[in-house]
Amino acid sequence: MAMPESEAPNPTPKITIQTDGPYIVHGSVPLVQKQQVVSEHGEPLAWEKTGELEHRKTYALCRCGQSAHKPLCDGSHKP
Repeated sequence: MAMPESEAPNPTPKITIQTDGPYIVHGSVPLVQKQQVVSEHGEPLAWEKTGELEHRKTYALCRCGQSAHKPLCDGSHKP
């Protein structure tokens, strides 16, 4: 008998788009913070890892840009 996805050790990663809401990321996907490394002329050269967010099985990622906890959704999109 198959285990429900919520109990599986490594669930298949997927993204669910909520109408007028956040992206819901499932599957224990690690989230890292990066910043762009640029030349003295402002040309993009590479990406540098600057941090990592706490690992979770599911994330709600902000789509509206109003969250005080970016990239995570804090419900700011709701009227």
